[in-house]
Amino acid sequence: MRVGNPFGASAIPPGPRRRSSSPALREELSELERLLDEAAQAAKSIPHRRRNLELVHSLGRKLVAVHGEWADEVERDLGQAR
Repeated sequence: MRVGNPFGASAIPPGPRRRSSSPALREELSELERLLDEAAQAAKSIPHRRRNLELVHSLGRKLVAVHGEWADEVERDLGQAR
């Protein structure tokens, strides 16, 4: 069985499709941030789990942030390739 390019190059669509996927990613990241905000509020009502939930939410926020940084890098690098 042959697996696609292990470096993911084939996963990046060319041209306009690639450019239009960036706003969708940004929108999804914003939605994830909103959901993390809601989860943080809900955690306040579960005092015995609050610290554990805060740690999980912290990880979630860091993952969202690193995805945003990666999207910036992709836009910079691939935007120049046009």
